[in-house]
Parts: sequence; structure tokens; C-alpha cells
Amino acid sequence: MLGSYNPARWKTQEEPEARVEKIVFYATDGTGLAESASRSASVGKWVNLARDLANSPPNELTPEVLGARAAELAGPKLEVEALGPARIDELGMGALSAVGRASSNGPRLIVLRYEPAHATRKDLVLGLVGKAITFDAAASR
Repeated sequence: MLGSYNPARWKTQEEPEARVEKIVFYATDGTGLAESASRSASVGKWVNLARDLANSPPNELTPEVLGARAAELAGPKLEVEALGPARIDELGMGALSAVGRASSNGPRLIVLRYEPAHATRKDLVLGLVGKAITFDAAASR
């Protein structure tokens, strides 16, 4: 799945599609083979989704669209919320709000909350913070 990824959608000249003819999994016993294959397919799917997001041009992937794409990830264990400009103002996020006002595409703050089924440490909260630049980065250079 990873080797056959093709970002041709964004290229001016499309390249021939790479075809996967066979995938071989090897295991010392058959008990974990299906799980290994399923996990590999899942990882490949999500990596290619991330590649599509990274390859998307800024006129397609605005903050609003990125928020909508993130919302598609929600599931039984993952809660997704994309806060828009009004909510960002309500929460007093002045810097984010001010930077966003300079753009014709208002900011979004995407919050992902994952609750593992079998948390081993109930007293531990892990927070990861990232930043996605979608539209105005090239204009501000």
C-alpha cells in the first residue's frame, strides 16, 4: 500500500499506476497472520491519508476543510472537534484569533481525544500538540 501510493491527482502529467500483484506475509505460526495483515492494511491506509493531506494544495485544503477531514476520523474511541473562529474567540485564544483574522480562511482548532479501551494508567494524561499550516504560509514568507 505504501509503495503503490500515487499523488498523480496533483501532477500535470499522470504517471502509469503502479500495480501490486502479490503481497507476501510470513509468520512462524498462523495464529497472528490475519491480525498482522489487517494491521498492515490499516497502517497503510492511514499513512496514505496523511500523504494526501500533506500533498493537498492550499486552495483545496483550507482550515475549514482540514477540520471537516479531521471530523471524518471520529469513531468509538476517538472524539474529534473542530473549533471555528467564534468558538476560538469565546475561549479567549487571542493570538490564534488575531492571526486567523488576517486570512480569508478563518482558523480552526482541531481537538482529538482518544480513550483507550484498556488504559493501564488512569492517572496519566498525555497531550500532543501539532500545527497544520494550510493556506497562508506561502504568502507570509
